Amino acid sequence: MKKVLVILSLILLSCSLFALESFKDVVVTLTNEECSTLLSGELLSENTTDGDIAHIAPPSVSVKEKIDYVLGLKKGFGVAISSLLPYPESWNKMTEEEQMLKLYNTLLSISTQKDLTYISHRAGDKEKTLFEDSSMLSSSNKKDRIEDPTVTAVPEYAEYYAYQKDTSFGGNVYLLKYKAQDNEIFMEISNYSELKFMGIGLVAPGKVNMALDIIPTEEGIYVYAMASVKDKTPKINLVFYTVDLELSFYNRIVALRNWLNQELNK
Repeated sequence: MKKVLVILSLILLSCSLFALESFKDVVVTLTNEECSTLLSGELLSENTTDGDIAHIAPPSVSVKEKIDYVLGLKKGFGVAISSLLPYPESWNKMTEEEQMLKLYNTLLSISTQKDLTYISHRAGDKEKTLFEDSSMLSSSNKKDRIEDPTVTAVPEYAEYYAYQKDTSFGGNVYLLKYKAQDNEIFMEISNYSELKFMGIGLVAPGKVNMALDIIPTEEGIYVYAMASVKDKTPKINLVFYTVDLELSFYNRIVALRNWLNQELNK
């Protein structure tokens, strides 16, 4: 009897391990060269100026809604990246449910984005701090700070507010939305307050939208990140400076991808 139980356990474990699809079967639009790029640990990137942000996107309903939104803008732009994150060694001992819970709670750990860095064009393509402060909020009031929430079961939908002070656009409140189904987690970030550059109003509330779509695959965690800005051109000419919004938000989604990878491996 014990032998039968052991065999059944091994069969169930084997089914669980091989239940994940290859990322090549998830994102079927990728070329062989692009697949090799992802497997080597490098990023793929696209934009709406001269590229196709849908080309590297997974067939997610939430992602498609965002892509359709961006492509339907009369004025605005979008940028996107995709990457394949290797599984942390600690995940070998986790069940699929535990892995998804780890992913979800990592995306909730907004305070860990404090001191997150990115490559700054203004600083001569050098590494620079992105967020000087980062905290979850209990309301849209930036003073209502709370500890990062954690969940014991992944909910289908949840909303939070967060405060982040960054080195380009100052302190702002953001609305965070989380959606989860099967083996996919979708995180959406939009600006609840106006973004300013050197005190000058730059992007009105709700006009910035960023998203992370995360799907565990056979080869690793497929991450699709995108950002869009409504009613703005990729570059804005101020009296004293040209703000490259497209590059700025590209750098932000790359930083978010790096943050996720960093936190998962702690």
